Amino acid sequence: MSTVRVPIAPVPFSRPVASLTGAQLHELDGGRLALVLVTGKGRRAAAKFYHVEEIPTQIGGRAFRLTPFSTDKLATGESEYVVLLAGPDSSCTCLGHCFTGGCKHASALLAFAAEGRLAGRNPE
Repeated sequence: MSTVRVPIAPVPFSRPVASLTGAQLHELDGGRLALVLVTGKGRRAAAKFYHVEEIPTQIGGRAFRLTPFSTDKLATGESEYVVLLAGPDSSCTCLGHCFTGGCKHASALLAFAAEGRLAGRNPE
């Protein structure tokens, strides 16, 4: 597995989430993607690590499954989040998106998709 460094510098998101202070996308051995999301600043900074897998969708846009690394747990007790990227209509199955209409997962993936970092990774 590649070494993952956690950034502290903010990443510009098209749907900003105040608690998200940094994000990185890494390619691991075997071509799998890892998403690192940082919340908070200084000593209160915390990082969450997710495996990213693009999955088929029949409703338009692009869908991704985010599975936490074994050391992280999801707030819902579920084993994964599903993020649908469809511009301003993007959504996520996390509690943050359910309550506020925006979340760090969708914000980060939207930013990386806009940069072309998720391009060419279509599901089979």
